[in-house]
Amino acid sequence: MDQNKKCRRSRVLNRVSVRGLYAALLLGVSVSASAQESDKESTAPPSQAEATEAVGASVGEKAGDEVTKKRAELLSEAVEALQQTKLAIEHLDKQDGKKALDALATATGRLDIILARDPGLALAPVDVVTSRTDIIATVADVRKIRDRIEALVKEGRLQDARVLMETFASEIRIHTTNIPLATYPAAIREAARLIDQGKLAEAKSALNTALSTLVIEEEVLPLPLLRAQAMLSAAEKQLQDGSAKAADEESEKSQIDPTIFIDNASYQVELARALTYGNDSLYEKLARDIEDLKKKVSAKNESRDLFEAIDKQIDNLETTVND
Repeated sequence: MDQNKKCRRSRVLNRVSVRGLYAALLLGVSVSASAQESDKESTAPPSQAEATEAVGASVGEKAGDEVTKKRAELLSEAVEALQQTKLAIEHLDKQDGKKALDALATATGRLDIILARDPGLALAPVDVVTSRTDIIATVADVRKIRDRIEALVKEGRLQDARVLMETFASEIRIHTTNIPLATYPAAIREAARLIDQGKLAEAKSALNTALSTLVIEEEVLPLPLLRAQAMLSAAEKQLQDGSAKAADEESEKSQIDPTIFIDNASYQVELARALTYGNDSLYEKLARDIEDLKKKVSAKNESRDLFEAIDKQIDNLETTVND
């Protein structure tokens, strides 16, 4: 992609991502006490764009790993059962009851295999898709929008609040579609019974109803927390590389200072908190430990154990997002 295209794409993304911020300003944002925290906490650290870009691949890789793990959990028998259900509906559209019955027989057989293998299984995953929302705004801006949303809800202006909520996020969502095994097989058998009776329209309606009962589960991966982890990992790697000495002076100059990565990680954690991702009580200790880490790194003291402890804290925080 050439530079002009990159710039145009960046401008489009910015317009979309800050739509919620513009809407907030139009609705009249009032800043409450929670949005009036110290300038130090709200001011973006230096090299924010560079640090974020530097860890972009790592963030994408971690998100990709989560999707891959979800895809590995898909049950091929469930996927085929769903495909055969849809095929049966196509045959019913053509008034071909025999082929529809054959498709449903295959679907039932696949579901029987799943239940025989794991009788207690409630949901059989059949598909995984992802979506991404990334608000481009400062911590102070996010707090203002959050306060405005809360004020609108208190005033009963839920539709105005909904407009702001549409882009009040910085996350990747993993959507997993599942067949509910408690009801879906029975619906398939009922449709087959209706076909046997020549009631093709009723059978098609029963199958469409069954498809409407598919269960969609969502897992949220907060981008600020993913970025914070990636930035801390990059800082630790820089320290390790530095202790082994840079290969040449030019490559050393091109590296981002570890403390800059740590500053930006701290800011990303603050952003995640402003967006209310996870258990708020876990943020205080995390913020203190990141500040302690920065002091240790600046003083060139041993910091490996603290890096590991902070990484686990962020993992625990990410877990509470989906509780």
